[in-house]
Amino acid sequence: MTACRAPGKLILSGEHAVVHGCPALVMAVNRYVTATIQPTSESDTVTLSAPEVLGSGQCRWAELPALKQRLDSRFQAFLDGTLPIQEVTEDDVNLVYYGLALLLEDGLIKPDHGIALNMNSDVPVGCGMGSSAALMAAVFAAATGHWDVKATRAALYEWTLATERLQHGHPSGVDPYITVHGGLVRFQRGTARPLNTASVGVPIRLVLTGTPQSTTGECVEWVRQQHGQDKDLWDAFTATTEAVADGWTAGDADALGAAIRENHRLLTRIGVVPERVQAFVSAVEESGGAAKICGAGSVRGEAAGVVLVVGSATAATVGRANRPGEPGFDLAACCDPFGYREIAITLDEAGVAPNS
Repeated sequence: MTACRAPGKLILSGEHAVVHGCPALVMAVNRYVTATIQPTSESDTVTLSAPEVLGSGQCRWAELPALKQRLDSRFQAFLDGTLPIQEVTEDDVNLVYYGLALLLEDGLIKPDHGIALNMNSDVPVGCGMGSSAALMAAVFAAATGHWDVKATRAALYEWTLATERLQHGHPSGVDPYITVHGGLVRFQRGTARPLNTASVGVPIRLVLTGTPQSTTGECVEWVRQQHGQDKDLWDAFTATTEAVADGWTAGDADALGAAIRENHRLLTRIGVVPERVQAFVSAVEESGGAAKICGAGSVRGEAAGVVLVVGSATAATVGRANRPGEPGFDLAACCDPFGYREIAITLDEAGVAPNS
């Protein structure tokens, strides 16, 4: 048996803007997708089981090349403007089959026995935490490990990026990069620069508002069509991301909070923050904190995935008085009227790795 896991991610600043060449600050977090491969007696069959992520399915090794060719054709139809991005894969399980077909095409794995590929996840699906990239990075690591292929992180990144485009259309590469490498980085146009985490002292928290009705790919394409040529807008996103980076690395709660609030205004401006989520952010701000969505958001419905909240808890929550100048509020009191819940997270610095 071979098992590997890959972490989810959290974008501190730069969602949507990173697709347009702007920088993003992104960190890997301790929510994981784990892929496990075992040989089976059915010599020609790949059996998938991913109850929290994709569902289940079976496919013969011999069918994978044709499946890849079909999905490549459907992706080309998306590029030609004749097929919505959310219809390219036909079925979510096909993303995994496509990834295995990539490895077959490159001669890196051999269809000499059947496998059972099981995937488990505690990364919220479709909520802006990079669940699909984590899934595929874990699958590629497990598959190459099972066939004793020495895969570099660069290769794992490229394979994961190749599958991400089927769901997201024109991915920036930020999700595949951070799930493969881990840590906290400034990412722009395929290049990542690690940021120092030793001085970070500002408390951050994560709130789940529910699964968006629109997919990440659909949302990204909508923003591209509406705002893709607005250079001033993307320059404003860049300036805000740099301000978030400065506040974050300096441990300056006031500066970080101000930058996060401006980031929220920009995300609202491009139309990806539903009104209900806007109301929650307003409640956080009125209580002394700052908040913003951390993924693509949504252009339909009331949910927007995960929301980053900056600021410490109230004295009543932690049993002490707040320090002078320290923002403090009762996050639960902000969440309760909306039915939202907080998710505990910490930084993951390992990236994709064997599951211990």
